[in-house]
Amino acid sequence: MEFPFFAGKPVIVNNIVINNYSKFSAGGISANSELYLDYNDIWHNHGGDYYGIDPGLHDISTEPLFVDAANGDYHLASGSPCIDAGSPDRYSEEDFETEQHLMGASSDIGLDEVMHFHLKKTVTPVETIPGAPLTYTIELANPTDQILDSVQLTDTLPVEVAFTGYQADGLTCVHDGLPGAAC
Repeated sequence: MEFPFFAGKPVIVNNIVINNYSKFSAGGISANSELYLDYNDIWHNHGGDYYGIDPGLHDISTEPLFVDAANGDYHLASGSPCIDAGSPDRYSEEDFETEQHLMGASSDIGLDEVMHFHLKKTVTPVETIPGAPLTYTIELANPTDQILDSVQLTDTLPVEVAFTGYQADGLTCVHDGLPGAAC
């Protein structure tokens, strides 16, 4: 990731610094030179959150609400103020679990990106002969505690594949695959 506009300045973006202790100054961010700070959550640090520098324009200072910090689970919990509060254009491609960053309106502050939904599509068999059945499975998971009112999934099949039916939660629909056919 490059920040050419801030050449020569250390850049601290999309980080959570909490409950940190320093023997010499503020436990949060301490600087006696120029830093570029933005979109961080600096909170509850021994001796103060900032020393010798002002917070970044979009920095916050509030409890990040981890899932279970006492037992080492530092994933962001539902309702965390860090969700979708990170930089909209300065973030890594993947989080520490190699999941795609920017799953919501903006990136999340911190090391982990909260997965709002998980979508997985599989095809079996991977290769088949013409006219043989081919099964697409689309799996949608909601790992949050938010209730979904509705979900619309749209998938486009290759032109050489004809749709003949679907099955979901005990509901089965079968038709001849001709255009305009409905279940």
